[in-house]
Amino acid sequence: MEPLLEDGYHRCVALVTPTEQRFGELLQKWRQHRQLSQSALSLESSVSQRHLSFLESGRSNPSREMVLHLTRVLELPLRERNRLLVAAGFAAEYRERPLGHEDLRRIDQAIDMLLASALPHPAIAFDVHWNLVRTNEKATEMFAAFIDPDNQTLTDRPNILRLTFHPDGMSRYIVNRAEVANALLLRLRRQMNDMPFDPELQALHEELLGYPFAHDESATEKSAMMAPVLPLELKKDDMQLSFFTVLSSFGTPQDVTVQELRIETFFAADDATRRALDPSSTDPSRDGPS
Repeated sequence: MEPLLEDGYHRCVALVTPTEQRFGELLQKWRQHRQLSQSALSLESSVSQRHLSFLESGRSNPSREMVLHLTRVLELPLRERNRLLVAAGFAAEYRERPLGHEDLRRIDQAIDMLLASALPHPAIAFDVHWNLVRTNEKATEMFAAFIDPDNQTLTDRPNILRLTFHPDGMSRYIVNRAEVANALLLRLRRQMNDMPFDPELQALHEELLGYPFAHDESATEKSAMMAPVLPLELKKDDMQLSFFTVLSSFGTPQDVTVQELRIETFFAADDATRRALDPSSTDPSRDGPS
């Protein structure tokens, strides 16, 4: 079967969306979203409440340093820091280059190393909107086993949540459907809390809620949170696989694309899955001399 991603790789391109909102409006929206009063933000930022009021109302214009300072205090993602800078009339601070760009060569190499080091376990890299940007060969094989490569809805721009929730995707073969649905929706909602004004995340959330997979009520959000790890159990014909996943990200990123990138590794949760991923592991000659 053809791989879901050609050569296990897909470009990641993220753009700063222009905004017509004033800096003061955006500052107020973020302050309120963080559930901070002007007085509380004044204390945390060491900026007078009077000046914050003037900034939000547009009576005062911020300096570039003030914008960066307040966005750091509010712990905004790099994309949103750029957005507030642009709204205030300044150039973006953080660059946003696609994977494959020469300046991200070391990041590209690190991603390849992380995906390769996960073998024989499947591993994927995806962007802030859960679009697949790279897979190792075992992940490509896994997707090919459970997803029809001719389904253009799923394969034209592969998205890990759509691949999981769509009725024609992996949801048909997930044994513990309720737990997986609850856990993934919880992750997405936490992400939306960090990026509350991102229309693509909101649209993805609405799309997922339209699929039957999202409405299995046999598990609660609390039960999904209590487990130390959440297994992903897949069964198709006589093939049964069980995984748990580990999520990784880059520390202290200074590029929007890098900050938003996630790498997820699917580790075998039982011996049968381990043998299915690596048949040679059952070879007695690998055990060494007796």
